[in-house]
Amino acid sequence: MNKEKNTLKAKENIIDILETIVTANRVFENIENVTGCCDLIGSVNAWVSIVFLMGLDLDSNSIRDDELLDKYTEIFEKGCESKISSADAARLIFSKTETEVYGDLKKRPQLKSIAA
Repeated sequence: MNKEKNTLKAKENIIDILETIVTANRVFENIENVTGCCDLIGSVNAWVSIVFLMGLDLDSNSIRDDELLDKYTEIFEKGCESKISSADAARLIFSKTETEVYGDLKKRPQLKSIAA
């Protein structure tokens, strides 16, 4: 019971962090659009860390897989671009990512992060 409670709390913490990243990404995207500047915030770098917390090491020294990185980046970017609230976007991103991480770890268990 206590492990389940901790797992639920960890998921909620990740979703809270994701919501903050989605909000920041949207704000800086608007600033970029207005000013013509680009790459003001490294949301994708933060996103790789979130995926790591969810159990998948996309930056593993043993395997550098750009296809996987692209897949997870696309999930994040589509969630940020959606016209829903940041909280709902965070939950959507988390849900899609959780499903993908589970499937990818079944195929490639060597990519399991130490955070899992």
